[in-house]
Amino acid sequence: MAKNFMWSPAGPLPNIEEHTKRKLDVLRNYLDVYFDTVVPNPATDQLNITLVDGFSGGGAYRDGTGRRVGSPLILIDAVKDAEQRLNANREKPLKINARFFFVDDEPEHVAALRFELTEGKYLDGSNDITLRTGTFADHLPSILKDIKSKQ
Repeated sequence: MAKNFMWSPAGPLPNIEEHTKRKLDVLRNYLDVYFDTVVPNPATDQLNITLVDGFSGGGAYRDGTGRRVGSPLILIDAVKDAEQRLNANREKPLKINARFFFVDDEPEHVAALRFELTEGKYLDGSNDITLRTGTFADHLPSILKDIKSKQ
């Protein structure tokens, strides 16, 4: 992993770079279009999805004097926002059953992400979130096995 960004729990956030801002914008826009595309039928009442971030980092960046959420929080927020948006004009409510796997090979990054998730109330039991420390390649077989077992 490139050492451009280093996180630690409750430590200073790394400065976000322009290419990372663009990547995060593309990710968020893609997810909005994805959910609108896969759930066009108003009769659909459930969508089961597993989202995996194999290089999750610490979950947030410093952006000038503010902060900007990273890919794990974008994934979680996109699911919540899509469910609200897609239910706006439905008679039959849609429930998005999302599971999340966040993997990073740096223990400090995973600890920082856990801190961000806790501080942001994402780990309140309403989300199915799994954090793993190690390389994505090492964890991929067990993640795929878990996904297949729940289909």
